[in-house]
Amino acid sequence: MEFKVRELTGVSEKSVAEVEQELLDKHEQSLNGGLDDNSQAETIETTETIEAPIELKEEDVLSYIGKRYNKESHLMT
Repeated sequence: MEFKVRELTGVSEKSVAEVEQELLDKHEQSLNGGLDDNSQAETIETTETIEAPIELKEEDVLSYIGKRYNKESHLMT
């Protein structure tokens, strides 16, 4: 059996949040181009629509399975 040993000192790994923030900052700088800090850049706000989850009833699931696999369920009344 072999063991591999790595030295981890001096290695600075960034968290996912830090990497994302750096990418966002770089992107914002590229969008602003030559604008200085005193000028106001136009910002675009995006909104995500999150749909409410669909609630499934036991009868609906059993009906789907019966139709999909052409079988009748013994649990259906």
